[in-house]
Amino acid sequence: MLVVIVTHASSAHLATLWRSLLAQVDDLPDTAADRVRVRIVDSASPDDTVAVAQRLTASARDAGMDADVIALPRNVGYAAAINHARRLRLRGESVVVSNPDIVLFDGCLARLLEALNDPGVGVSVPRLVDQRERLLRSRRRHPTLRRMIGEAVFGDHWPSRPAWLTEVRRDDHTATIAHDVDWATGAVLAISSDCDDAVGDWDERFFLYGEEVDHARRVRALGLRVRYVPTATALHLEGGSGRRPELAALALWNRVRDQQWHHGPLAAFAAWWIVMVHTMLRLTRREHREVLPWLLPRRHPVAIITTRLTGVSP
Repeated sequence: MLVVIVTHASSAHLATLWRSLLAQVDDLPDTAADRVRVRIVDSASPDDTVAVAQRLTASARDAGMDADVIALPRNVGYAAAINHARRLRLRGESVVVSNPDIVLFDGCLARLLEALNDPGVGVSVPRLVDQRERLLRSRRRHPTLRRMIGEAVFGDHWPSRPAWLTEVRRDDHTATIAHDVDWATGAVLAISSDCDDAVGDWDERFFLYGEEVDHARRVRALGLRVRYVPTATALHLEGGSGRRPELAALALWNRVRDQQWHHGPLAAFAAWWIVMVHTMLRLTRREHREVLPWLLPRRHPVAIITTRLTGVSP
């Protein structure tokens, strides 16, 4: 099993994830525990994340684990960082991808790997909770224009509305039952060896946000399933926290771009209007007022944001 942890300015969280990860090894089947490899891929952190990662991996190597740090010279984005590590995957290895702001509860990895024993399952995802162990709505349906409209107009109101009008799965009563989902928040997930071979690289055009939607779409296009495993639980420390307005805008723009790449310019234009309506209906909130200017196409915000994050001039 190859564990890929993608970091950027993550020193505050990394040690906590690391402790929970090491505690998981004892829960794994002997064959999996004997071949756990960990790669921390850092995208040019401006803080001491690399130093922290190097200390953690050095200690793990002293204990006999294959662990190392890949320190990239610039911020290449989440998908590209995953690709740097997964290209080092050995034949037959499953892949676990994790954010640094995750705490794995007891048995989480073992149960995710167990779900991959079903040859029809390509990806397994855990139940995510916040710091008060409340359910985070990480389960999603495939994004469509109608579902975008439903999210824009109704949000968390009318939670029992039809599935074709909502992307976020709000049927919390089903969150204790294992089932297949279209996709799920990519904070932590496991990918079978065969699935990783078939799907290949993550789409680096997204840079940040939306890459897990594309990955799950390609998994399902191959006839494989994304399995939600409620007995595998992980705490998402940043779940529900706010984002810088330009990053929140990037998440919205990536939804527009996703529609363009898969359905053409008319769908992209419709998606842009939907995200504009979504934002304008919520202008009483400061974070939405700050996002609105970043949604204006004349500013070419995706290029500006990506340039700022990578630190490389276009």
